[in-house]
Amino acid sequence: MTASPQVSIVVLSYDRPAYLRQALASLTAQQVTDREIMLVDNRSPSSPEIARIAAQFPEVRLLALPDNLGFTGGMNAGIALATGRHVLLTEDDLVLDPGCLEAMLRASASLGPRTAVTGVLLKHGSALVHCAGGEVRLGPPFRLEIIGAGEDVRAVAKGPYEVSYAPGSFLLFPRDALRELGGFRPDYFMYLDDVELCVRARRHGLALVVVPQARAAHLPPATGRAPAQLEFHKVKNLLATYLLHAPTRVLPEVAARYVLLEAPRRLFGGPQRFLPFLRACAWTALHAPTLLRDRRRGRAAARAAIASARTVP
Repeated sequence: MTASPQVSIVVLSYDRPAYLRQALASLTAQQVTDREIMLVDNRSPSSPEIARIAAQFPEVRLLALPDNLGFTGGMNAGIALATGRHVLLTEDDLVLDPGCLEAMLRASASLGPRTAVTGVLLKHGSALVHCAGGEVRLGPPFRLEIIGAGEDVRAVAKGPYEVSYAPGSFLLFPRDALRELGGFRPDYFMYLDDVELCVRARRHGLALVVVPQARAAHLPPATGRAPAQLEFHKVKNLLATYLLHAPTRVLPEVAARYVLLEAPRRLFGGPQRFLPFLRACAWTALHAPTLLRDRRRGRAAARAAIASARTVP
């Protein structure tokens, strides 16, 4: 039987062939060679070109999905096939420094199997921070504070530090821990999927640690008006995250703030703002029983996972 590689690298791709070659080149240049690289392509008009690019990297295994399963479905498809002892989640718009993966794995080995590791994302072509981890708070106002955003990388702490948020496109998990969590929630599709995963991971007793020596460049995102689908997922996933994880006492104020008070603002913003909002509220109401059931089951599973981890010598 072939031994499991040290790490499985799951690269998610969607309709960005101009970026993909840079991302794959950075992965094949990593100093860690005991690895497997899986490119998961969510179907798009660029899928034939993406397949041609993947063929230029013999080490890369292409998983061409027949449909666009979103960020969550695509990542989960790659996670399901991962055989490595660790799993690195990344995307086609990230270019990793050559020593990035080695730094993450070294930190993971020292921090133990109940730790997920991320690094520092820089704005491409500069020393400015895009994301160096963050802090998420599910209070009556939702807060996601990104550490170091827009600052020079030299201002970031030198040693590893713990956070409550890490970007889902730049995360290294021990495979067993990621499988324990079940990956991303597929019903999120995209947006806030990493927030939900991070909250759930910490509830399961996993730490999220930033290793500043592990760096990657974030290629510039496309500009333009957000599509209605994105607005729909933004609202529904925010409400779903609160139902799944927030303290019960904040839920009435959250409903007032993000539904009752938001509705008139969306209505006056026109159909392009109101209709996705209305669909998201309807989706949340329809799925609320399932989300609340998952809330109860998730908390029970988290307690069991923490108790099991404490009994391991």
